[in-house]
Amino acid sequence: MINSPPVSAFFAALLIAARGPSPVRSFFRSLPVRPSSPSPTRRDMFFEKQTTYDRFGSERERKAYALAKTNNHTDLLTNPIRIVQPPEPVAPRTGKPLTGTAFVSGWCDDPTQSDQFVFDLLHRGETFAFDRIECFCDDAVLSKKLLSSRSARNTGLLDVLAIVQAPEPGGLPLPVQLFGVSAWVARLASPSVAAVRAVAATASEAAVEQVAVLLEGPVSPEEAAEMEAVLQEESEDGDLFDFSLLHANAIVDGREGEGYRLANFTNAGEVASPASSLRRDEAVRILAEMLSLDACAGRCLSAADADPHDSSSIWIRALRSGGYTRPQETEALVSPFDAMKNVAFYEFARADQARYKGLVEGTITLTPEERAAREAESRRRRRKEYKRLVKSEVEERQKEILAIAFQKLKVTFDDSKFRRGAITEEEWNQLYFSAFLDEAIFIWDSRNGGRKKRPEYHTEYDILWKPQMIAKYGKPPEEAKEETGGNDRTDQGGMGGGISSDFTSPFGL
Repeated sequence: MINSPPVSAFFAALLIAARGPSPVRSFFRSLPVRPSSPSPTRRDMFFEKQTTYDRFGSERERKAYALAKTNNHTDLLTNPIRIVQPPEPVAPRTGKPLTGTAFVSGWCDDPTQSDQFVFDLLHRGETFAFDRIECFCDDAVLSKKLLSSRSARNTGLLDVLAIVQAPEPGGLPLPVQLFGVSAWVARLASPSVAAVRAVAATASEAAVEQVAVLLEGPVSPEEAAEMEAVLQEESEDGDLFDFSLLHANAIVDGREGEGYRLANFTNAGEVASPASSLRRDEAVRILAEMLSLDACAGRCLSAADADPHDSSSIWIRALRSGGYTRPQETEALVSPFDAMKNVAFYEFARADQARYKGLVEGTITLTPEERAAREAESRRRRRKEYKRLVKSEVEERQKEILAIAFQKLKVTFDDSKFRRGAITEEEWNQLYFSAFLDEAIFIWDSRNGGRKKRPEYHTEYDILWKPQMIAKYGKPPEEAKEETGGNDRTDQGGMGGGISSDFTSPFGL
């Protein structure tokens, strides 16, 4: 071969570049090299046996993972989405449909607040179908100005809205003004037992079907119990009208969407404390949902804003992440009260959450009795998990053995078609299934380390399983030996049998 000068010069330049520093070599040396990690074995992948430094970047992440792995209701503080059940359709009010005319009183008394949100909910709510909404107010001119917004015109609220002038400032509507009204939404800025009694008596006299009351202001436990008794008495336990009452210690400006806490009106506790408050739009939303839900008929609740890190806020965010609508959310918060000793779910779990967190962090220690009970429960769970794993492994092995047996029956039946005589496939399978089942067990053992490495529980299960399979698919070995004249094998060393196109095995072979 003749080396041309240009080619020789090219290779010489490459040799110099390889020996000495060059931008190309610097570039390739600067590329990051991904470190190789050993692939986990099958057992490590199944049981997730990974070291701490591989799985967690810090001790804090390890503790967070330990908190998230709990299987009880303490997940509310760690991973509440995991314990949220799928949302179900809510049960609307039965017997008294929310149609016709809705009457609203106690709103539109502040020139700085439009209070249009309550009318929007009644007009466009999921379960409401009112064709007329009346606003009972002290100043009709002011109410028209507050409710004549662009959104009210675009949504059609003005087409169904009517303004009703109060006969005296701060007074309640007369029974004649409530005739024909199906739902009355009342707001009492100065709650008292006398005011609640007046609302209930007026609704009873005017034959109003649904009443929703919002109380704004401090109420003592004695007054709360008396108010609830008055509503039950005037409504005759819901026979005359259905009522729902919501209490808030103070109403402040704010939009809906944040966390809040609910409690029964008669034992609200810190929810109705003097320092608690509730955002205006949130109060209106909860009251509207209570009016529409059957679970809130005859219920009196107290509500207050909650800190984002409070258990109630965490649970509400989990419900919303799970796809709950606002009616479904309210029903999920209210429905467990009776089952949880008149306490909401997040209130019921609060003490256990704090205790579990203290145990994980080491600030709380277990007593000897609690430690013994926990160890016994741990042993019970391990035994249950062991039985489940054994059962799953045995079922998988039995399916593989039957698949091997049916496959060999198919092959030997096709190979012996010129020597088997006048015998059908079903007869062939019944004759030789017992022998091929033993051969399939031998093949499975050979593929999995031999007979000596077979666990004892497989042998124990085979004692009961083999006769069942022989009775189902074949004949006992003695009958098969008599019909085949004592010859269990074909001339080619196989054991006959197969599955025809019209024979269906449980494994689709």
